[in-house]
Amino acid sequence: MCPAAATPTPTATPAETTLSDAGRGLMAVAGIMNKAPPAIDPEEATFPEGALIFRSHALRERNASLAAHARERAKRDTGRIACQVCGFDFEETYGPSGNGFIEVHHAVPLSDDVVRRETKLNEVVLLCSNCHRMIHRRRPWLRVDQLASLLDKHADDKATP
Repeated sequence: MCPAAATPTPTATPAETTLSDAGRGLMAVAGIMNKAPPAIDPEEATFPEGALIFRSHALRERNASLAAHARERAKRDTGRIACQVCGFDFEETYGPSGNGFIEVHHAVPLSDDVVRRETKLNEVVLLCSNCHRMIHRRRPWLRVDQLASLLDKHADDKATP
């Protein structure tokens, strides 16, 4: 490992660690590691974007039927399809364009298993895009009940003068 490289995170794969170490090593040799970015006025600056980058990823298989059944169950049980953390309802907010739109989150992460597994309907929850992103913001991922507690606590804090 390069002397300038930090200890790899426990979630990094060996390939990610090697690439990360190599990048830090090159940056250290070039003398650009830990240097503050040049001062810029972000209102006047331009930011290069749009280059085509090709990546190879392994994706976990998802079953669209599971997601459809989760939406149908919510509609049948509550009369609407809404986030199970914050209550956001896409159809209520966006009209017909939001009908049936919601993200289906695996409460038991598929990444916990090395091989394909069977998922039950009660192992998924319906989340709005924001709540889903908050759950996956950092590892270990928040559980749905933890995110709901954060949301409740923040609402309580805002209500207290």
